[in-house]
Amino acid sequence: RIKLAHTADAMGFAYLRDRMFEHALHRFSIAIEQDELNPLYWAHRALALCGLERFDEAVEDVDHAIAIDATDADLFVLRAKIRWKLGQESPGNADMRRAHALRPHHPEVRAFERSLWGKAERQYATAAAALLQGSLDTALKHLNQALSFSPNDMKALVLRAAVFRQAGR
Repeated sequence: RIKLAHTADAMGFAYLRDRMFEHALHRFSIAIEQDELNPLYWAHRALALCGLERFDEAVEDVDHAIAIDATDADLFVLRAKIRWKLGQESPGNADMRRAHALRPHHPEVRAFERSLWGKAERQYATAAAALLQGSLDTALKHLNQALSFSPNDMKALVLRAAVFRQAGR
């Protein structure tokens, strides 16, 4: 059964590479039927489902893979990307944070961190400009947004405290 699963998985990958997603899906399903405890087969089938734009089903397959092996950062990265495709930013970000906890130097985790840092910096700059114009509520809104991207950003925390003091809160 294990050899059949491995062969089906390899064939599925060949179909996936050739963008023949239905054929890939079928082969990955055979692999899962033969060895349902291999998380990679579930992840591979999720990739085929993504190719077919069946993203909800793809998330379910990655959920299965994670239930089998919750220590694989790549699975959390994959689920994050699918969730983002579905417009589920917060759950996707949570998956990337989990991937970071498992493997902080993962290339895609690092790219995600750079992206969040950039978003936080833009929010901080907007908040600082609003503060200079005397718009405390706007500054506070943007500082809170910056901190949602980078919760330990000391300069945003200090500026937010200053805004609270200035607002009398």
